[in-house]
Amino acid sequence: MDDELPDVEQSTAAAVAARLRETATTEQGAAYLKDQQLDRETLLAVAGELGLTRMDRLSKTKLQERVLKQAIGARNKFRGLREGWQEQRDLVVTPVPAEPQHATEPHTAEAPGQVDVAPAAEADAGPPPTQQTPTPVATERPTSAVNANTEQSAAAAVAARLRETATTEQGAAYLKDQQLDRETLLAVAGELGLTRMDRLSKTKLQERVLKQAIGARNKFRGLREGWQKQPVNSAAPPRSTEARVRDAVSKLAAEGAWVGLAELRRELGDVDHTEVTRVLRDMNRNDPNVHMVPEDNLKALRAEDHAAAVHIGGDDQHVMRIERPRDTSAKDRVQTAGVGNASADDLAQALRDPLIPSRTYDEIRAEQKRRGLA
Repeated sequence: MDDELPDVEQSTAAAVAARLRETATTEQGAAYLKDQQLDRETLLAVAGELGLTRMDRLSKTKLQERVLKQAIGARNKFRGLREGWQEQRDLVVTPVPAEPQHATEPHTAEAPGQVDVAPAAEADAGPPPTQQTPTPVATERPTSAVNANTEQSAAAAVAARLRETATTEQGAAYLKDQQLDRETLLAVAGELGLTRMDRLSKTKLQERVLKQAIGARNKFRGLREGWQKQPVNSAAPPRSTEARVRDAVSKLAAEGAWVGLAELRRELGDVDHTEVTRVLRDMNRNDPNVHMVPEDNLKALRAEDHAAAVHIGGDDQHVMRIERPRDTSAKDRVQTAGVGNASADDLAQALRDPLIPSRTYDEIRAEQKRRGLA
């Protein structure tokens, strides 16, 4: 699914860009984009298809304005220039056809008894007409609109082909094969959203066309691939060593039970030995619920236990436990509900309160014995 996402997004952006190029006004283009409900990344992809770069810092509103201007505004401006060129090219010198000349009848022999009347007719007809020289006049080609549409469609086809070309070298070879004149190349530039190109030489113009159609798109594609490689939901940051120590203690023993440091270090085998020692010392110093003590039976210690020990207060500590944080309101709940009605957890938490009255302490201990909890 992740591998298909860039192709789907690219095809969507290409379709939107193609639709915008066919839209007559920026108002219609804005309405079309509103209906599409594109997110910012897809709108950036559309900008890339239109040859726009350095758009990633713009807001979504400004980005949409630049897309519409590139796809519609620039094309309309170039269309006005192109229509002016067509009007000039359509004014051509066309000769006026000469009037038809009278054909000279061939002379035939007279038959006996016939009267020759041809000389009289020719005398009445006057001198033969002289041949007229065609007078050049400026006329407008009746197919000018067809020629303009043909050139525009040819420029659009070339621009579309260049957008699909992988490298500028391939694009240059394609343009060379097409043998386009400068005006058609200017029309291609207009299809790509380029303006103010009329002062460039044909060579420079071709370089700008290739850069707009291929270079800018490839640059944006690299950015887009970078975005796609980033996970949609960023991975959770790595857990701290202290958090892993607490997880390991909870895994190895019940809450508040003692855990050997050798077993703990085996559970954290991928963490540096010195790092674990440092964290254990910090926890013992800063958390009142963390307790470490030496092993009572030193003869039972193995070499692994000695290596895993943490030296604190002049002694090697071999075992530890982490108690639940003291519930300061447990004593109040026990006194409100009564020792006999309080929960077992509240009784245990109330005993940990250093300010608990001695009488209440004795009553809780007695109740725990009665319930079999002590």
